Amino acid sequence: MHSIADIINFFIHAIETFNASLLIAVIYTWKILPSNFKWMAIYCLLIVPFLIVNYTVGYYFEVNNRFLFHIELHIDFLLFTMFFYKTLTNEMVKQRILYGVLIFFVCTAIDYLFFESFWLETPDKLFLIFNTWVISLSLSLFYQIYTEGKIKQLFKAPLFWIATALFFQNISSIIINATANLWSYNTDIALFVYLIESLIWFIYVLMLLNFFRLLYKQRNILNEI
Repeated sequence: MHSIADIINFFIHAIETFNASLLIAVIYTWKILPSNFKWMAIYCLLIVPFLIVNYTVGYYFEVNNRFLFHIELHIDFLLFTMFFYKTLTNEMVKQRILYGVLIFFVCTAIDYLFFESFWLETPDKLFLIFNTWVISLSLSLFYQIYTEGKIKQLFKAPLFWIATALFFQNISSIIINATANLWSYNTDIALFVYLIESLIWFIYVLMLLNFFRLLYKQRNILNEI
């Protein structure tokens, strides 16, 4: 008889395995992707290898793998920033992105010098800054979609889905991390929250897959999205 914890862990691992579908989506659509969307495609390509490396280092080599989260954070920051910089059209917003990059790296230097160890701790403070950064840029993209008025059917627009996916995932991460002190001390509650977090990730991946699906479906009219 399997315990509830075993069942939850099974579902969590099943969701993690589902990430492989992103590899298929990227490989299938790479040739028709506009240059700005390829930054998101690279991000999706790296998700599965990162999980494998992270698990291998932590489980088989029994090495503190927290430094991998720092590496992932900075790679994601670069890829998302490049995507938004290439996609957003307002020159003032693009200028603010450049200032934001500078501020982020100043915050990174301060964090490593005085707060969080690159090797021993997860970058919780930097993740908060990163999540806030992506949320603000997602809102800018929503505003651009609204003001330009080029998209008539939002749910059929790849750009809408990628903005929604990034906003959804990062706002969820902030909420979960902000409430960590309320549940992290209890193993059962922590496992349940981890399940919720995995379900949120599953929905996020579904949104990303829909983004690639719509891109492929509309490959002959990409200049209109």
